[in-house]
Amino acid sequence: MKFLLLLIYPLWSMTELCGVIKIPTSLILSKSPYKVTGDLYIPVNSRLTIEAGVEVLIDQGEKCNEVNQIDWNDSQMVSIKVDGAFFIEGRAGKPVIIKPLHNSVQQVLWDGIRMRDRNRLTTQIQHLHISGAHRAIYAKRSKFSISNSLFSHNSTGIYLDLNANLNISNSVFSQNLNAGIFQNKAAPNLVSNIFYENYNYGIWSDSRSAIRIQHNVFWENKEEDCYHCPAKVGFLSQVNHREDSTDFKNNLFLDPLFIGSKGADELRKKDLSIATPDSLIVDTTLARKEQVARKKTNNLGMKKESIFNPRGQGEFRLSKYSSLTHTGPEEEFFKNEDGSRNDIGLHGGKHNLVKLRFIYD
Repeated sequence: MKFLLLLIYPLWSMTELCGVIKIPTSLILSKSPYKVTGDLYIPVNSRLTIEAGVEVLIDQGEKCNEVNQIDWNDSQMVSIKVDGAFFIEGRAGKPVIIKPLHNSVQQVLWDGIRMRDRNRLTTQIQHLHISGAHRAIYAKRSKFSISNSLFSHNSTGIYLDLNANLNISNSVFSQNLNAGIFQNKAAPNLVSNIFYENYNYGIWSDSRSAIRIQHNVFWENKEEDCYHCPAKVGFLSQVNHREDSTDFKNNLFLDPLFIGSKGADELRKKDLSIATPDSLIVDTTLARKEQVARKKTNNLGMKKESIFNPRGQGEFRLSKYSSLTHTGPEEEFFKNEDGSRNDIGLHGGKHNLVKLRFIYD
């Protein structure tokens, strides 16, 4: 596997990064991938911008010693520490990817991104795919937005410490070892996210009622979907416009039915609107009769099923059987790019949401 990785990422072709970003710097697609060989630090008077499509690969071990260490985890693993401006400007179909250079599933190989005292004018994160970190994003005393991002195979996806009142929307938290989101003395807005197959908790909360959780989806989080979350989160008390059971804040507890998932494939096999593949037809005479009957039905002017076009590219796209299409918030602020009601998850919503003042602030 390491040999294959070297073929994909020849060492000579990488742009290396390490130490203090002393002047405003942009990581651009033409110089991607970037290899981070030691801690990065963005001081208060500087800025780091990462363009759409850029890959940032984290090497293990400290190869430079220019940055002060904060704690034991920081001293043992590479981290990105942010006191200045920080913009991740991924786009639909061209996310920014931050992951270990020699990736190994379910191994924590770097510390993550640490941010304190950030606001929406100095920090914006959209279309980020981040993995392999101890805490992919750690935030404290901050108020900014994260949207359309994927947190997978970390120990914790987002760690919200004291007064980290982030707005997190249309993101997916999957297969994180500890929790998708861990919140301690924070008051985030969590809207239209999916917490899917995390190994312990979807959300771990400190029981504070200030956390706002609405129109999210929880499925197959091994220990608990929403631990110590506010009262009535997870108590199914109503149905939405699609007749699916929800709690009082429209959170759903069902299979998202992503394209290629076991659940979606099972439903596809039973879908009478899809013709049986030729390789599976046993009685060809009966199959021909069925085709003739179907054409006659269509000629009678009966309503045909509209063609389903999945939104987005890559992983975690919703299948035609999913209950999450057009099921997020109704407000204009959250609508999909085509003006339709919000799709819950990675590919829904507006793709420049982080530049707007969040509707629930």
